[in-house]
Amino acid sequence: MTKAKVALVTPPMAKACEVDPAVSVLAGFLRSAGVDAYPIDGNLTFQERLLSPDLLDVYAAKVAAEGKGAATTSAHRATHNVARAMTRLKSPSGYTSYNRYRGSIGELNEGFRLASRALGCHITSSDFTHPYLSPLSSGDLALVGREPETILTSSALESVAEELLKGSPTIIGISISYLSQALHAFALAGMLRRAGFSGTLIAGGGLVHSWRPRITPQSPLFELFDGIVTGPGEEALLAVSKAGNIVDTPGMLAPRHSIWNRARSKGSVGFSPWGDTLRWKDYISPAPILPLSASRGCYWAKCAFCPEAAGDRQPYVAADGDLLAAEVIKLRDEAGVKYLHLTDNALSPAHMRKFAERFRGEGIRWYGFSRLEKKLAEPGYLEALANGGCSMLQLGIESATPRLLSMMGKGNDHELTSRIVNGAAEAGIRVYGYFLFGLPTETYSEALATVEWIKEHADALTFLNLSLMNLPGGGEMEESPESYGLTEVREKDMRNDLSLYRDYSGVKTLERRELRKLLGEARRDPIVRKLIKQTPQGFSANHGAFAPLP
Repeated sequence: MTKAKVALVTPPMAKACEVDPAVSVLAGFLRSAGVDAYPIDGNLTFQERLLSPDLLDVYAAKVAAEGKGAATTSAHRATHNVARAMTRLKSPSGYTSYNRYRGSIGELNEGFRLASRALGCHITSSDFTHPYLSPLSSGDLALVGREPETILTSSALESVAEELLKGSPTIIGISISYLSQALHAFALAGMLRRAGFSGTLIAGGGLVHSWRPRITPQSPLFELFDGIVTGPGEEALLAVSKAGNIVDTPGMLAPRHSIWNRARSKGSVGFSPWGDTLRWKDYISPAPILPLSASRGCYWAKCAFCPEAAGDRQPYVAADGDLLAAEVIKLRDEAGVKYLHLTDNALSPAHMRKFAERFRGEGIRWYGFSRLEKKLAEPGYLEALANGGCSMLQLGIESATPRLLSMMGKGNDHELTSRIVNGAAEAGIRVYGYFLFGLPTETYSEALATVEWIKEHADALTFLNLSLMNLPGGGEMEESPESYGLTEVREKDMRNDLSLYRDYSGVKTLERRELRKLLGEARRDPIVRKLIKQTPQGFSANHGAFAPLP
């Protein structure tokens, strides 16, 4: 092992139902190269502290002092019910019936609502919203780093800093995958510096990589971090670990060291996780879930609305399916893993077939995103997946209008989509359908046609995600708006300098106000409402493979 001791931390807030695949795989890569690296799930530690009995009592007393009757009653329920809900949701007993599951989720959410009321922010099982600080503002991120108490949840976040410092690491890498983690990540960095951590502090992760075109050497983000790693973190973290400090390596941004490098287009990446120090049985799931990616990048990467096809895209690299399956079976035996959450942008048909072959009869249920490829409609293909452990497919159906799908580069065939969705349901595979409204030039009648398609396929669909399109910066829609019927693509606002998306308008493009009204009406339709109601609240697709249905 190298002299460096590397802690890789997952900051709050994210769904505390499974380990973080980014840090477990990065730890695995570094350890295979002789580095003493280990993952720390700060998100799990934070949520346990946030909803601990003593802090819930503090929150309840504060809410009661405000004298609001309904809020006081809810606070009283939370102090009594949250611990019970957590116990249920961390064991198979919490998933035996739809009503029991929904009730436990409701009790858990009541705890988050109590914390939100008492602290003056908005917290859910998967999100965090500050009343005045924006995770898209580099100035706000730097501010919360300088003054960690402004995060409002510092009493819980301090427990993460304490856990990190107990291990006496010389290098700490904070992995930021979601926007909901950004403010806490910078507040945590500030706490670590304030507590006297003098080692190397690095930020990285999927969200940080997406910021790359927006970051300059003068950015206040570097007030706390010695370096920011963009692209895959394996090579950069290995080089830093061997040197013991910041070094000139691909993907490293470190202006204090006069280093400003792009990520290598085809660098070394890892796929094998290491989780010896992870608390597998403490997550909100009926059994340990292993989230893992069988690839990096996207083999399609043509969808105009997807950030993967815009900006500094990473090349597609696929893992060896046999080797990855062996890792999963090993963790089944060592950690009790029963569910495999494949986090690929899109699982290849070859990988799905391989996993079905390897996991048949092994007691492992797996699920993830798939494109609507012709292979899925071949006789016996979906049945083979189901027999090999596939319990859910997440499908980006997006729209019922072929014209729009073609314009956006989706590559979906309307008739083929129906055959796949119906075939998956017949094979016993749950279908999580994703639908996108507000595509450029989409008419009101075309949006309604998508709602009607959902209703016509309601017996085959299990869960729904209905959302409005966001236009990613740096992609074709920004570079050639006229090709998509747009008259204007513009920055959202100057304060949020790290925003990944743009505002847009077009003569034939529906306004957001019209779309929100349409979606509101769609959600009230009895057929659509039933699908939305049975979609796992808060945990969505992360619980989709095993959440009980009504």
